[in-house]
Amino acid sequence: MSDFLMREGAPLSVEEWAQLDKTVVGTARQFLVGRRFVEIVGPVGAGTQTVPVGTGDARSYLTFETIEEDLTLYWKDVEASRQAGIPLDLGQVAKASAACARKEDKLILDRLVKAAKKKVVLGDWDADSEAILGNIVEATEKLVSDDFYGPYAVVLSPNLYAKTQRVARGMGRLVSKLIKDVAEGGMFQSPVLAKEQGLVLSLGAHNFDLVVAQDLITAYAGNERLDHLFRVMESLVLRIKRPGAICVLNK
Repeated sequence: MSDFLMREGAPLSVEEWAQLDKTVVGTARQFLVGRRFVEIVGPVGAGTQTVPVGTGDARSYLTFETIEEDLTLYWKDVEASRQAGIPLDLGQVAKASAACARKEDKLILDRLVKAAKKKVVLGDWDADSEAILGNIVEATEKLVSDDFYGPYAVVLSPNLYAKTQRVARGMGRLVSKLIKDVAEGGMFQSPVLAKEQGLVLSLGAHNFDLVVAQDLITAYAGNERLDHLFRVMESLVLRIKRPGAICVLNK
């Protein structure tokens, strides 16, 4: 493990570190949405500071961004778990990991929304189930007309996603199931999107990818009044190579 993480200075056994790492990774996998449809490059190394995007005269460099969340494990809790022979309570670790996952998704989805070159105005999703599928199809048609082909992914706010969980009129199937027929790359929901907001994306690393310098990991940050400080952290950057691959849905 890299020296900058200072893990050898932490008062945790090998087994306790393994459980902590398992909690961080497992929690992140449960909450992360962006990584389910954005291709990953790396990890390329924690010390990497920039990554190129574009080719030839259009090439530029993006700076990696650090996502982090601090937590404290109290010395009394550590000692009590050992004396009782029970696993250490890692609820604070899971909470920090979930916070990092949310920050990562916000970084990814905010950038995709901001970079979008296409837009579809939402119809009345409350009253008309046909409007829901119609908007998704309209978005894919805009992408196809500009030579951005499938597989497509659909990402919706929880509010919009909930409206897809009803039977389509005259179809006998949930609207969400019909959308998944169009969105072979998957249909997802994320609370970081605005209430009336969604995305339809043409997938592939040639359109956008997520470059990871340091993947999610926990470092030891020292102690304070005998309590132990840790930092869950990662370093990454979203490369949007072809903004035309993004269509935003909103009012």
